[in-house]
Amino acid sequence: MLQCTQQGDALTVHLCGEIDHCAAEGLRNEIEMQIVRQNAKRLILDFSQVTFMDSSGVGMIIGRYKTMHARGGSGAAADRPVIPSGGAASNHCHHRDGRAGNT
Repeated sequence: MLQCTQQGDALTVHLCGEIDHCAAEGLRNEIEMQIVRQNAKRLILDFSQVTFMDSSGVGMIIGRYKTMHARGGSGAAADRPVIPSGGAASNHCHHRDGRAGNT
């Protein structure tokens, strides 16, 4: 569901698949842990491989922005979610346990 890369003080979180109520809490916890672990000052959430997001995902974004602001940092969203024609999801992501595939 996510992979993280860091360049300098910027942590980029590459999200994948569906971000719904069930996924949002786990993502929120994992991103918070990565922010602290990497001592990130800038957070970039990459949505290029997200196929669906509900209001829980929006709440997750706002919460991470508030986290970064409280740490004296900044947050940004990149690459709007793209839904492939026919509704088929992309296979360019990895689950947190390392398995390739969709959520």
